[in-house]
Amino acid sequence: MTAMDQNTALLEGFIEEAAELLARSEKSLEALDHDTRDAEAINELFRAIHTFKGSAGMLDLDHLVYFSHVFEDLLMQVRDGDISLDANALQLCFQCVDQLSMLVDTIHDQDCVQLSERQMALIKRLESLAHCGGETDAEHPHTRSALAPQPSRDNWHISLRFHPDLFDSGFDPEPFIRYLEQLGSIEDLAFIDQGIPVHLSALPPTKCLFGIEINFKGHVDKATLAGVFDCIKDLCEVRILPPDSALADYLALIASLPEDDLKLGEILVRIGALTEQELAQCLSQQSQNQPS
Repeated sequence: MTAMDQNTALLEGFIEEAAELLARSEKSLEALDHDTRDAEAINELFRAIHTFKGSAGMLDLDHLVYFSHVFEDLLMQVRDGDISLDANALQLCFQCVDQLSMLVDTIHDQDCVQLSERQMALIKRLESLAHCGGETDAEHPHTRSALAPQPSRDNWHISLRFHPDLFDSGFDPEPFIRYLEQLGSIEDLAFIDQGIPVHLSALPPTKCLFGIEINFKGHVDKATLAGVFDCIKDLCEVRILPPDSALADYLALIASLPEDDLKLGEILVRIGALTEQELAQCLSQQSQNQPS
């Protein structure tokens, strides 16, 4: 497969994934249209847009990344209870999902990578709402606890680092992730892309240079989860933390992985494996353990 063929395949894969994510977003918004305080729908909407942004970033689709990033910022404030999801904000969210769908539909049109007048207007509205904020926790003291997802010690954490030759050996991570979804629910995941060149043109088309962190919920045992990746065990480092793992276990996980500790820790916070306070505690403990 040539580099051009590989890039085309990646782009088509993104388009398919984006359609699924935006469909999930629409479903969440429909639920919120009935109940604007539906915490599960808010969290699901945030995860879908967050995943969309990450996937677009891996392909250097900067116009998609920028718009979804601004949208995500607003959703984060809604999720954390800093902004009320009133009728106007909900309508804006519907319009933003529609805009992302339009951008995906025109992704092959090189003339559409510039910000349209409609998109610029949506960005201004998003930024204005995010900066002005909404009702605060002082006004509604129970909002944050109802909407902000807390790291669940009932969930598994799965850390994957693939060998660069994974693709050359005829494997792709996606089927393994799809199979994992049959065993339970992937609450959130994040791609670890520090090994990927800044410019996609410098990416070796047959090399797998990323990892994945997964927040997984399911009534399974560790052997079952590890077994999902058995046939690529020589091409993948799998680290699994069971529910109720101590902070020391996460500290050991962060220390064992090649990425920058702080950046990796922030990713674990973003997908709900740790709180910011727990991350600070982990990093502080790690600093104390280092020889002077």
